[in-house]
Amino acid sequence: GSLAFSEIMLDSSHLKGLRLSLDINGGRPALRLWGESTGIIRSAHALGLLPAKWSLKGFDRIRLSAGLRQDGTWSFTSSFGLQELVFENPDSSFMGEGIALNAEMSGIFNLDRQSLTANTSVTIYRGEILYDRLYLDFKKNAFFSLCDGEYTRLNRSLHLSKLVLGLKEILQLEASGDIIHKGASQEVNLHVRIPQTPLKPVFRYFISEPFQMARP
Repeated sequence: GSLAFSEIMLDSSHLKGLRLSLDINGGRPALRLWGESTGIIRSAHALGLLPAKWSLKGFDRIRLSAGLRQDGTWSFTSSFGLQELVFENPDSSFMGEGIALNAEMSGIFNLDRQSLTANTSVTIYRGEILYDRLYLDFKKNAFFSLCDGEYTRLNRSLHLSKLVLGLKEILQLEASGDIIHKGASQEVNLHVRIPQTPLKPVFRYFISEPFQMARP
């Protein structure tokens, strides 16, 4: 048999404007969740997931699709975006404005193995931040990250097939390896590589410009 709900509105005291669709065909459910300007930043603040004394505001966009596959695993794709994000910490040593961010994740969730295999990307492509003396304009130098990996809950292990972090035209870092939790400690085995990088932009952004006004 089949069962379908094309659109269900979800509203709460913290989240607004979320929509859910559900389709069950042959015992295999598929769902979609989407919304814009849902107030997720306000919700995260209320739940204590963000620093309580920070000022944050912006517009969000959420997309999620998931379905049960024939082998019993769940596949999913998701995206999360922020526009015009403005933030500031209590002493104004870290602040940003006009931030535009996009994050995407897709993968497979295996309930039997309690494992998650996923590909993730995050890009900050617009806006400005100031951290102490360090200033970055993401329109000129976008932040980007890519990650392919698998997390297994049973042995609390994270395997990174590929991790890339970087600032466009400044610096890039690549890593792969494993992080395994053993009791109260953890075992880290990572191979880190920095591709051939011109030193001039690194020196300018992280040393010369931040400290040009500093006095001995």
